[in-house]
Amino acid sequence: MKGHILVVDDDRTFRLSTIALLGEEGHDVDGAGSAAEAIESIERGRYDLVVMDLRMPGLSGIDGVEILRKRGEGVPVLMISGFGTVDTAVRALHTGVDDFLTKPVEPEVLLERVASLIQRRPDAKEGAEESPGGIVGRSEVMKRTPSTDPRSEPAAPSWSRTARPSPRASSSPSSSATGEGPSRAR
Repeated sequence: MKGHILVVDDDRTFRLSTIALLGEEGHDVDGAGSAAEAIESIERGRYDLVVMDLRMPGLSGIDGVEILRKRGEGVPVLMISGFGTVDTAVRALHTGVDDFLTKPVEPEVLLERVASLIQRRPDAKEGAEESPGGIVGRSEVMKRTPSTDPRSEPAAPSWSRTARPSPRASSSPSSSATGEGPSRAR
């Protein structure tokens, strides 16, 4: 499955070579030299995937993803970095990045990950109608999540309010061997 991809990297050589590689595979590919430029491009058009560098002047790739997610943009993001550590990858994934690769990236690995992320998109099925993407409602209430607003904590599940101990569950040490209930101290 082919897609519309945005490659974001301040390293012009990496950006252009990645655009060429993905283009040879039949993808429609655009480029951006910064996270700020990428945000503008995403606001103007629809992308099936963003391939974004982690470290760039100005906004980092993680900063760019945070802004996109806060605005309700759900486009999948494959982050690539020459400075990848486990901590950085975990932070990126918690921010909303869908996958993380470290440079140098083997072309076959990059193509495999790109294909996988495009295939996993909810509207990736043949003949699917174009999805508006992002959050449909953009009110403050819709943007709240439990991690950012304590007022949005979910209510306790109904089973926790109605749970009663089973009669068979009574196995206290004071139960008699005859199966009678516990003896009471007077």
